[in-house]
Order: sequence, then structure tokens, then C-alpha cells
Amino acid sequence: DLFRAMPPADPSRYVRGQYRGYRGIDDVAADSETETYVALQLGIDNWRWEGVPFFIRAGKQMPVDATEVRIVFQRPPRLGIGGRTVPDANELIIRMKPDPGAELCLIAKRAGEEALHRVHLDLFFEEQVGEQPEPYERLLRDAIRGNFELFPGQDSVEQTWRIVQPLLDVDLAPEPYEPGSWGPRAAERLLANHGGWRQPWVGHRS
Repeated sequence: DLFRAMPPADPSRYVRGQYRGYRGIDDVAADSETETYVALQLGIDNWRWEGVPFFIRAGKQMPVDATEVRIVFQRPPRLGIGGRTVPDANELIIRMKPDPGAELCLIAKRAGEEALHRVHLDLFFEEQVGEQPEPYERLLRDAIRGNFELFPGQDSVEQTWRIVQPLLDVDLAPEPYEPGSWGPRAAERLLANHGGWRQPWVGHRS
């Protein structure tokens, strides 16, 4: 079971944030410590995923409204092409919103050029399989039909609490960040040795 293979989250690899102005919203306490942003690192202790870091971030008042899973492959060695530039890593992006689909981002060299370029190979699910139901629409439909495959069981819920409990046990005040930014600066340090956060590539379909 995947959840059982996940060790408890490390509070030192965890950032809470709150955007400036949140406490000025109606019905929000002037001294509220409620987070509007979180970033953390998780891992899976099994033979397949040993040593592979999983980074998660979510927040309000971000520059774009996007949900995606981004798989960053290992950076390739220098192969004698592209000049002195070390090739960037290839990426596979599975996008839930906007424009659900998948992207394969490759580092390639154009014919007759030495410089390396980023090439996007896109697949939009709507164009291939038709319009899909909204997430809650799917869940409500499955609940009515008695199909509980997408609903977590008791064991999954208990394992989730086990994983996040160390984060709930620490007294960590949320760090402020500006609305329209990518969150607190401390979140950048989480990926200091992994090339930094990759920002969602949105608006490219229009």
C-alpha cells in the first residue's frame, strides 16, 4: 500500500504561508494563524521510489489558477551538443486545469543550430476523448450509483493522518507573502538543490 510506504512528513521540509490582507477579510480574526499556502516535501520508502522527492504546494492568491502533476526527469549529462549549456531536464506534465491534458517537454536541438530549445508536445483530453465531467460531478454520480472506488477508505484516512501529524504538532506561524506571488520565499529553499519550482505553463492554447 502506497500510503503505508510513506514516512511521516518532516516539519523541517514544510512551509506555511498567509497572504497579506487575508486578516482584513470579513469574519477573519485580526490575529488569524490560518494558512492560505502550504509547501512540503514527501517521500515513499519502497524500491521503486526510494530517493525520489515529491514536492507539493497549494495556495490562494497565486498568479494563476492551475492544478498539475509535474514529473521532472533526471538532468542528462552534457553530450557535446548545445554548446557549453548543460541540458535542462525533460518533463512530463499531467494537467487537471486549465485545459485538462498532458504535455511532454523535451530539450531538443533544431537542425543547423547549436543552441538547445524547449519543445512542447501537447495533448488536450477534450479533443481526444470529449468533454469530461467536473470532479464533483463525477464524485456525486459515483456516490449515487454506489461506486466508491474514488472515495478513501478508513485505512487510507488513518495513514494520511499519520503522515501529516508531525506537521500539526509543530507551532509554526505562517509566513507572509504578497498576493499574486508564488508564496513565501522560504518555499524556494525547499527546492534549492532541485532546480527550483516549475511554474504552470497556462494560456498557451489561445
